[in-house]
Amino acid sequence: MKSKSLYFILILGILFLGNCKKQEDAFLCTTDRCVQYETIWKNILLEQGGIDQGYFDDHVKPLESLITTDEDGEYFDIRYRVEIDWAEIEVRDQFIFRINENSIKYDQLTVPRGELLNEDEIREVLSIAAFQSNITTVGPVTSLSVKSNSKAKKEMKDLGGKDVEIQRISYFENVSGALSDGFPYMFGVTPGASENDCTCSRLNLATGEGTTDICGCQVQ
Repeated sequence: MKSKSLYFILILGILFLGNCKKQEDAFLCTTDRCVQYETIWKNILLEQGGIDQGYFDDHVKPLESLITTDEDGEYFDIRYRVEIDWAEIEVRDQFIFRINENSIKYDQLTVPRGELLNEDEIREVLSIAAFQSNITTVGPVTSLSVKSNSKAKKEMKDLGGKDVEIQRISYFENVSGALSDGFPYMFGVTPGASENDCTCSRLNLATGEGTTDICGCQVQ
């Protein structure tokens, strides 16, 4: 996802200007434009993951939303938490909703430039992850077969060995690519003798299935 160095400064600025409201420790932008694109985000999130409004209400907790800009255009950013049993998975999605007229990137897109994009046009942008736009696939998982954080860590040790280092619980395999199955995973890495001889472990918390692969990592 695109890194925004002024992320928290922008949040504070928006709060100061009165364009955000606090809802149970959530800071959500409430301008008309934010509401418009939060609605589009939610429509795509529900359809993409095959979840309904009930699942959203029970498991998905929006935390922060804001509009950011860079040389390519304007983006809607939202951070939210998915709660399933003991697991709390924090997710951040982002998509561009206005591409600057002078931007020459992703010329295969048929969407207009210099104008606000509608939902169908945003879907086209998302289809090729243009401008690092992404909405995470959150599937209709209501319970986990791995019943606690400590049991998940034990299973990770069984997968990757006693020296496995737990990295995160996420729907993402890495910062540049999302898994499309909608399951939450615990990820870990076991250092090897060299940077190209590490073991990466992945435990599906919904099904209990685990996999390991040889991967590159930073060796201390």
